[in-house]
Amino acid sequence: MAHCNSVSCTQSTRYAADARVCRCGCDTCRGEQPRQPVRAKTDLRDPAAQERRRREGGHFDPALLGDPVALETSFHPLRRSVTSDRTHALYEERDGRLRFRPTLPAIALRVLSIGIGSVFVAAGAHVGLTQLAFGAFLMVTLGLVGVCAGALMLGRLLRPIVLDRELGLFWKQWRTPRIGERGAVALAEVHAVQVLAKYSSGRHGRSYGYELNLVLHDGSRVNVVDEGDAECVRDDAESLSIFLDVPVWDPRG
Repeated sequence: MAHCNSVSCTQSTRYAADARVCRCGCDTCRGEQPRQPVRAKTDLRDPAAQERRRREGGHFDPALLGDPVALETSFHPLRRSVTSDRTHALYEERDGRLRFRPTLPAIALRVLSIGIGSVFVAAGAHVGLTQLAFGAFLMVTLGLVGVCAGALMLGRLLRPIVLDRELGLFWKQWRTPRIGERGAVALAEVHAVQVLAKYSSGRHGRSYGYELNLVLHDGSRVNVVDEGDAECVRDDAESLSIFLDVPVWDPRG
């Protein structure tokens, strides 16, 4: 007979005349298999659980779209970074031309980063002029990092994002390209508009964002914008779908 290591079992086998006698009565001593812990079942009718599975959800089968190009297309995010705020809004500049313009809150956030960094640089420089101290050097360094990061994010935010039907091109750069140039995507090559949900885990929990991409006929993809507002990004995807006369592929929609 097998015995466990409990106090009652050890004492009973140590002092009993028959070492096979056990007063513990556990599954091991009775020769039975230990019981497996029962896992709590998730209520499939729980709206919160449904929303969590929808946002984080598992594998998506592209065959459900009924399109051969979907089988050649990845449904994983193009970019790992997650934007939790609304960075752009879609406008129709004129007939046949759409442009994503940065929102004022997004611009203000980047400008604020530059401003705070500038204050650190100025304060550190002032302290450094009066006395050489490690604190002054640290303040200047942190300030420069904040200024550079804010300027880089602001430059990317202000970069034009345009779809022009007259030119037949989509571009995401400062200069208007020509057909065949790097950075230019022919609108005739666009097969579908793709919306993907993604998230990142941090110290303060998870932040959710959404990615808007153009899917080309060969299954490759081009990122348009990253947004944090699900309703807005899906409205933009619908507008692009009408403008380009292509379907929307939204696994979470």
